[in-house]
Amino acid sequence: MSNPLLDYPDLPPFDAIEVAHIIPAIKSTLSKSRATIDELCQLSLPNWDNLGRAMEDIEENIDRVWSPVGHLNAVQDCEALREAYREGISLLTDYQTEVAQNQALFEQYKRLQKDDSFSHTSPAQQSTITNTSANFNPRCRQLHT
Repeated sequence: MSNPLLDYPDLPPFDAIEVAHIIPAIKSTLSKSRATIDELCQLSLPNWDNLGRAMEDIEENIDRVWSPVGHLNAVQDCEALREAYREGISLLTDYQTEVAQNQALFEQYKRLQKDDSFSHTSPAQQSTITNTSANFNPRCRQLHT
C-alpha cells in the first residue's frame, strides 16, 4: 500500500491520509535525508548546486510530508492524531539536532564560503549559506575557528 504523504503530485490528498501513514512517512523521509546528508559530507568540491540546493531540497521534502500532518492536527481533534503528531515532532527534533551538530556538514558549508565559487552565487544564495552556517551548534563553530 502506498503512503499518500510520500507520493502526491500536487496538493496533499487529505482524504487519503490516515494516522497510520504519518510516522512511517516521517521515518522514511528522515532516513533518506540522513543518507543524502552523509553523501553531502563527502563532496570534494561543495558548491551551491550540490550542497546548498541539495539541503534546500531535503528541507522541502521534509516539509512536504510534515505540513499536511500539521494541518490535519490543527483541524482534526483525535487522540491518535495528537499522539502521531507528538511522536513526529520528537523525530523531527532529534533529526534537527543531529543536523545542527553535524561537524562534517558544517565543514562543508565553511569550505563553500571560502571557495571562489561563493562570490559568484546570488546574494540570496550567499545569505542562505551564511545563515545556515550560523545555525549550526556553537560547538561546531567553535571547533572550526
